[in-house]
Amino acid sequence: MAWAHRRACFLLGRLCAKKLKYSQARVYYEEALGVSVDGFSDLPLLIALYTNLTAIYLKQKMADKLPPILEKASALLLCLPSHTFTSLDEFELLKLVLRRSVVEGDKHLEARVCYLTASLFLILRKIDDALPFVERLQFLTFTLSAEEGRPIAPLDLNWLLSRLYHRKYMPYLALASLSLDSGQDHSLQDAFRRIELFSRNSVRLNPRWKEGTSLLPAQIVVYLQQAVAIAERGEDLKTQRDLCLGLACVYQQHGALMKALSCAQQAVQTGGGINEEEGFEASVLLGWLLVLTGQPERAENTLQPLLQSLQAAVKTALRMNDPRFAMSIYEEAGDIFFKGHRNRLASLPFYRDGSLPFARSIHDVHSEFRLLSKLTELLMTQEEHEEALQYAILAVQISTKTGVCVNERAAYHRLATVYYSLKQYEMTENYYLKSLSLSPAVLQHPLEARYYTKLYCRLGDLTLHKLKVKAPAL
Repeated sequence: MAWAHRRACFLLGRLCAKKLKYSQARVYYEEALGVSVDGFSDLPLLIALYTNLTAIYLKQKMADKLPPILEKASALLLCLPSHTFTSLDEFELLKLVLRRSVVEGDKHLEARVCYLTASLFLILRKIDDALPFVERLQFLTFTLSAEEGRPIAPLDLNWLLSRLYHRKYMPYLALASLSLDSGQDHSLQDAFRRIELFSRNSVRLNPRWKEGTSLLPAQIVVYLQQAVAIAERGEDLKTQRDLCLGLACVYQQHGALMKALSCAQQAVQTGGGINEEEGFEASVLLGWLLVLTGQPERAENTLQPLLQSLQAAVKTALRMNDPRFAMSIYEEAGDIFFKGHRNRLASLPFYRDGSLPFARSIHDVHSEFRLLSKLTELLMTQEEHEEALQYAILAVQISTKTGVCVNERAAYHRLATVYYSLKQYEMTENYYLKSLSLSPAVLQHPLEARYYTKLYCRLGDLTLHKLKVKAPAL
């Protein structure tokens, strides 16, 4: 019953203190301490009683009652581990002890008070109030460690500081603290939070990164590598695959192609250990990197199986929720052959069976128009005029959906050229004239004059030599 009596008095005192009825709260706290109990079986309650009562004495400036209870409260608060704070009023006691530690030059005592104060404010989510105490604690731990020649916990608070600076929108300090963090006991979740902190604060310094118009800073590699190292200790193969893939993409963006290739190979091996779907994206990236590093035969061996089982490959990429990435990889791989001087026809399956279905699936009319135009030109150079005609007609149909007049004009001109190759001269004239009808009234560049000169010469040649002119009826 004695402990129940003491707890009841303490709770009544807390209620009164919350309503700022400090005199009434003091009476309840004093009564609680006056209850006779055996031993110290409830230390948290005892600490809370002494610290809360001391705080009230300080608020009410009761100097006569303060000294005896202040020493007991300080000893309980500072010396016992894992203290559980119950009120912001405890900060009143900590301020008094902090003042004494500074006056006496006791850095150990000051560090302990800074730690407790920072903990109190962090529990209460008072970031602005906690930050100066965390900063001071960081300085004191390094100072004491240097003086005594041994590490004193907590030695490195940079991880905590980086998060506090991030919340206060101080990107320079957040990134600096993150880069200085030397903690070795981070979890995989911490590793992802480090990547997120770095990315968000980098975007704050350069908003173009968020818009995708600029490369992410190369320093993100450090945090991705740390995450990969932590992930490899576990059994989550998908996370390992995703991290290796992300690391490969960053290396590629910054031109470190051999390092990107190594990461992509690791991603393929890890993804293959899960299922075909998980290994698809990594295989596409690996093939593209092999092309970029001058290994076309290995690239073809990597990419060709994906094209041979294309129906399955498209569905796989769509399930990855990133068909635009796969579309661009196929198109870039096709461009390598298309822009080369040997085996240009090798680009056909990359455009036709790879990129084009992805463009259609995501309704990207601009990409679809671009790919149809490339297919038309490719087939024309190979003298596959009938097949080129199919893509040229589709390009005209899609060009009207792009909303770009230049696309529509180019599509009509290209279709007319295909008909000319097929010796269908009436259709040729029809589409050349449609192309001209979309031309601007005023020329913008000297090259346009040369283009129109050639076009009118061809139309004149068609009229004089190719088209059959019917004799007028008598």
